[in-house]
Amino acid sequence: MTDLTTDSTIFRAKREATREKPVDQPVAKQGAVTSVTNVEPPFTVWEQDRGRPYLADYFGLNEYWNDRDGGFGREIKTIEEYLISQIKVGRIDDSATAVREALRGIEGEAGANKTERTVNRIAKIAAYAEFLFKTRNL
Repeated sequence: MTDLTTDSTIFRAKREATREKPVDQPVAKQGAVTSVTNVEPPFTVWEQDRGRPYLADYFGLNEYWNDRDGGFGREIKTIEEYLISQIKVGRIDDSATAVREALRGIEGEAGANKTERTVNRIAKIAAYAEFLFKTRNL
C-alpha cells in the first residue's frame, strides 16, 4: 500500500492562459479626410485663394509685390492681363504649371534670364507682354 500523507502530495497552481493584448490600430472615422493634398488653384483664381497674384510667387516677391514705394503692381498687372487673355482664347491652360511654362517661354523670347536682377526680369517681361498684347490685337 502507498502512504498518502500530505507531505507526498504535490499540488499544482492553476495556470492562466496568457493572452497578448491586441495592438490598437488607428481607425479612420467615416467621412474624415485622412490625407492632405497640396493642390494648386487655377491661375485665374490664384490671388483670391492665396492673397497675392501667382506672379508674386513666381518671382519670389512675397508681400512686397504691390508695395507703394517700390512694388511691381503695374508690371504684374500687365503680365497677368496678357496671360489671362491667352487662357481665354485657349492658347494655354488655366493652371499654374501651364502659366509657368508660358512664362519661361516669354522670358526666353524677351531675353530675360534668372541670373539677372528680378527688377530687370519683370520689366523685360512686362514690356514684352505689352508688345505682344498690342501686336496680336488682343
